[in-house]
Amino acid sequence: MELKFNIMATINKKPSEAYNAVVKREMLCKYFTKSSSENIEKGKTILWEWEGYPSNEVEIAEAEQNRLIVFKWVPDGKNNVTARMHFSPEGTDKTILKISEGTWPEHQDGLNESYGNNAGWQHFAMCLKAYLEYNIDLRR
Repeated sequence: MELKFNIMATINKKPSEAYNAVVKREMLCKYFTKSSSENIEKGKTILWEWEGYPSNEVEIAEAEQNRLIVFKWVPDGKNNVTARMHFSPEGTDKTILKISEGTWPEHQDGLNESYGNNAGWQHFAMCLKAYLEYNIDLRR
């Protein structure tokens, strides 16, 4: 069994707007991270800092304009996992955002951590939606 999860959300903005809100550090910090050391670009290692959690290094493996972001990180301080964000157009002004993350170790701690990250990525998607559609920061 492979421990991996997928989430999905509809963002009522074009893929270019949703993608840019993730890759541009000044936008990402308005709804998700406390700070980001750089914009997301293929080959970069970026430091994400959080309110109340340890920081994480994020290694960008792929970044295809308005379509895909793939990165490797150790979100729980123990397990190296890969996250994939797919941005797909829906009609003329909507984006289907799909996020997958894995592979988590096949034991109870890995299962627990994967559940926590699943909830975290769903929260990310809702924060992105609230920020882009209503200019609201759900963290406040």
